[in-house]
Amino acid sequence: MEALLSEDVKIIASALKSAIDKDRKSTSKREAETGIRYYNHENDIMNNRIFYVDDEGILREDKYASNVRIPHGFFPEIVDQKTQYLLSNPVEYETENEELKEYLAEYYNSEFQVVLQELVEGSSQKGFEYVYARTNAEDRLCFQVADSLNVFGVYNEYNELQTYLPSLCH
Repeated sequence: MEALLSEDVKIIASALKSAIDKDRKSTSKREAETGIRYYNHENDIMNNRIFYVDDEGILREDKYASNVRIPHGFFPEIVDQKTQYLLSNPVEYETENEELKEYLAEYYNSEFQVVLQELVEGSSQKGFEYVYARTNAEDRLCFQVADSLNVFGVYNEYNELQTYLPSLCH
């Protein structure tokens, strides 16, 4: 990661490419992809096969045995319940400063609730998700969820997240 802080552009580009490749193959990203598959009802039980040992002691697949599998949508059910439970009440804030109250009301609205819903749902499926602040066309601060599978985190020597970058090569 120290190479990412270099002054030489070629060193930074090379280090960034290798770090992104390493991040894409990481265990956490593979597990996140599994969570998404399960959320979309693509359970591992559908890949089970039936085997038997024949008279000669050879392990063979029984292609004619009934192998009916019924995947249960329990994971999406609990993710959706968790999301609805956590966000059943909108974000609330209290302040005696009326000017601050009006300012906060501009940002904590229904659009922010949608961002929170995407954040909770995505992090429940994948284990982690990112939100970033940006300005929109009216030069107003707004928030947006970044898909954690397409984000690359930059950490310091203490393994603390310093910044994150969108992965442009996915």
